[in-house]
Amino acid sequence: GDVQCFPETFSSRLPPVPSCLASAFPSPMPQPTTRIKARQAEMKANGKAMGALVAIMKGEAPYDAATVKASLDAMAAADAAAGEAKACGASSMEGATVETWAKPEIWAEGSDIGAKYQAWVDARAALAATTDEAGFKAAFPALGQACQSCHESFRRPKG
Repeated sequence: GDVQCFPETFSSRLPPVPSCLASAFPSPMPQPTTRIKARQAEMKANGKAMGALVAIMKGEAPYDAATVKASLDAMAAADAAAGEAKACGASSMEGATVETWAKPEIWAEGSDIGAKYQAWVDARAALAATTDEAGFKAAFPALGQACQSCHESFRRPKG
């Protein structure tokens, strides 16, 4: 069966559905190709947002609180949009018609994807709480490390 890789995350953001409605109108899990495309869209949005943040971190762009907020908001929106596409399990890729760069280890029993995801969420929150360039530069490395940790463990090289 599927392993819920992201407990307490996107599903906790949804309002409760009365049980009489939930059973009358079940929400089907998106098809494998749709799941993969949703996850890839999130990663692409995250990459674009990180580009703006990295430029600030490297001094290639001036610190701008509005840019930081917009980048973090874009990441949060992409995270929310991917929603149920993040449910994991071997069945999440069966029958897919698009390539995925996710390694099978992400769905393995005992995978630490949930912890890595939470580290990313926490790092985003810490960065969002900063109010100036010094705070941004102190908090940003944790976000980069959270991304890198997950990619090193669960993303195979493209190409």
